[in-house]
Amino acid sequence: MQAGHINPSKPLELGNIIPQCQVCNRPDRDRWIYDKTGRVIEIADSDDGKRVVEKYFKRVSKSTREYFLDFLKRLLGIK
Repeated sequence: MQAGHINPSKPLELGNIIPQCQVCNRPDRDRWIYDKTGRVIEIADSDDGKRVVEKYFKRVSKSTREYFLDFLKRLLGIK
């Protein structure tokens, strides 16, 4: 087992560590934020996290993309 970051934007120290096997820890690096039980709860604010979101938007339906476009417009105050 390896020490994995719960949140990759914070230091690898007590309170931000979960045990992960090397098979999971290496490819997941800088992509996800985990809860204390090791479940993914957020996408990390990193280049890898951005790539995950881009890949998601390329493969979802048009209606899902439109939903998120409307959400982002509301979030950013764009009409």
